[in-house]
Amino acid sequence: MVNRFLVSALLIFGLAATAMAQPGMYSHPGGSITGSVYDSTAYEPVEYANIVLFSSSDSGQVTGTISDQNGGFTLENIHPGRYFMEIRFMGYKTKTVQHIAIKPGTPETDVGRIDLPRTTLNSESVVVEGKKPAIEYKIDRKVVDVSQMQTAASGNAIDILENVPSVSVDIEGNVSLRGSQSFTVLIDGRPTVLEGSDALEQIPASSIKDIEIITNPSAKYDPDGTAGIINVVLKKEKYAGSSGMVNLDAGVDNKYSGNGLYSYRNDKYTVTLGLDYGRRYYNGVERERNSTTYNNVTTNIQTSGSSVRGRDGGGARGSIDYNINKYNKLTLNTRYGSRLHEFNSDVSYTVLKSSQSDPNQYINQSRRSREGSFYAIDGSYLHQFNQQGHKLTADLDYHMHDGVEKTLNSEITPSGDIYSAQKACKQARIRNMN
Repeated sequence: MVNRFLVSALLIFGLAATAMAQPGMYSHPGGSITGSVYDSTAYEPVEYANIVLFSSSDSGQVTGTISDQNGGFTLENIHPGRYFMEIRFMGYKTKTVQHIAIKPGTPETDVGRIDLPRTTLNSESVVVEGKKPAIEYKIDRKVVDVSQMQTAASGNAIDILENVPSVSVDIEGNVSLRGSQSFTVLIDGRPTVLEGSDALEQIPASSIKDIEIITNPSAKYDPDGTAGIINVVLKKEKYAGSSGMVNLDAGVDNKYSGNGLYSYRNDKYTVTLGLDYGRRYYNGVERERNSTTYNNVTTNIQTSGSSVRGRDGGGARGSIDYNINKYNKLTLNTRYGSRLHEFNSDVSYTVLKSSQSDPNQYINQSRRSREGSFYAIDGSYLHQFNQQGHKLTADLDYHMHDGVEKTLNSEITPSGDIYSAQKACKQARIRNMN
């Protein structure tokens, strides 16, 4: 009996030990490593420094991050063990921090302040020439400098975004952000009255200062259900007195546009008025030949035709900024515009079966259009407190847009008779106030 009891106890103990050794049955929670990176000469924080963590046992890379604008950094979910860290940044010598330990009892480790020494070169004279990049990468956004995008200067906001990473534009001008057309467009940080692609299409490139692509927006922007935010920052005159600008451009095949901006500024008021109009149409040619064999009957279909697609639209905007005093400011913005999208095609079809002597012929005519108008009024109040970075804002906006979408598809015989036709019309009007 005693031996049997001993064997049972040992068996139970062994199973329990084996179960505790299984992955996931018991593990220490991940720890964290914090610290800050500074310039050893200027004693200022170093932003965007690369922090890479390695395992001391095999020198394998574990994780990494970059320092924020205050030089701080945090590495999270680090398993217990021994590590070393390398801190790198262009223009500085690489700094290595050894003997970093994460223990189950003390999972939080602070390596403190890390001073990076600058890299110095002995030279009689150095000439440095630089050019601001077209796309600047920040921690939470990409900023597109429109002044560097010369190829899109005569287009609109969509033309600028065609070559921006994480943004794609199809042949019809529909914009997708990270593969989704569900994104929010802001103009100077404020919501627009139109859908994303429609709003971007209405803004001429020459009136844009920057475009911000925010793929990880904070709760400030109410980002639920969107792939991100595209914020268009418009040009504003900053000098006192009156100023203005006019841009005109034209191209082949019914492509021309123009816009103007007038601004008046003094100590109390800033008044801005803008007008824009654009027309861009594209011609296309369609040719196709298909051959299908089924039950020993071959069907040949040959198509040829032409198409025209394009957009036409314009608008006006205005804004007034009133500085009540150095702590209080009122702003009123308004915009009105109209838009038209068209796609027309005429395609001839010739269908010949091997069992027939004469081909069947018909012409498919397609007419699609989408047009509408919009307007928006918004106002804001800003109170700046004495303490830097503290402010109080109140916003009110009202916007409306309507639209009519028409579709007509018809099949016509060579003699001009309508064989079949389908027509659809859809109207909508939306008003919002926040």
